[in-house]
Amino acid sequence: MQFPYFLLSAILVSLVVMQINQRVASPLLSIIDRWLRWLVFAFGGAQICIDFQLVNRPYGVLVAVFFIVWFLGETLLNWLRIHALSVSPLPLFPRYEANEDGDEWPIQPRLLKLRPR
Repeated sequence: MQFPYFLLSAILVSLVVMQINQRVASPLLSIIDRWLRWLVFAFGGAQICIDFQLVNRPYGVLVAVFFIVWFLGETLLNWLRIHALSVSPLPLFPRYEANEDGDEWPIQPRLLKLRPR
């Protein structure tokens, strides 16, 4: 099996694991999917550079560079998310109050009925 087909199958596996994880919400599947995306990006980026002769460096060096680029990009994105939460005026843990006005949502009677068992 040629390496580009292996990368394509790894991309498809990553997409399938992501779809399964959206339904199951497993931390283990999330970790597997994240590492698979890191590896696909590193090996895929290196393969693209070799195939199109963009860079004249060894394959292992290109894999390491793309792995570091993905690491820095994802770290920066997570840092920006945390910073956005830190400066946000919205409270991280909101206070809930009892609603005594009766204007709760949803107010349609069919949505408020309990399902018969």
